[in-house]
Amino acid sequence: DSLASAGSPYVSNLPGFFRTVVQHKLLTGRDANGSKVDGTISWNFKDYSWGLDDVSDEEYDFAGTAIHELMHAFGFLSSLEGPEG
Repeated sequence: DSLASAGSPYVSNLPGFFRTVVQHKLLTGRDANGSKVDGTISWNFKDYSWGLDDVSDEEYDFAGTAIHELMHAFGFLSSLEGPEG
């Protein structure tokens, strides 16, 4: 089980650079997917202990993980196969 995961659908599947819905909205101010959710973050609160301020050795840094996952939703991704997997 992972600590957390995040993502955003792709705006298009054209060859080259793949922009996510969140990234498209941040860069253009336009909504690319109507009333659908722009992006998601899933947290694993069941299997891991999270810390907020002084994170102990037995805890995971919630703020650091949140920033990492937000960057995925913002479009910082890597894919060897492209948006269709």
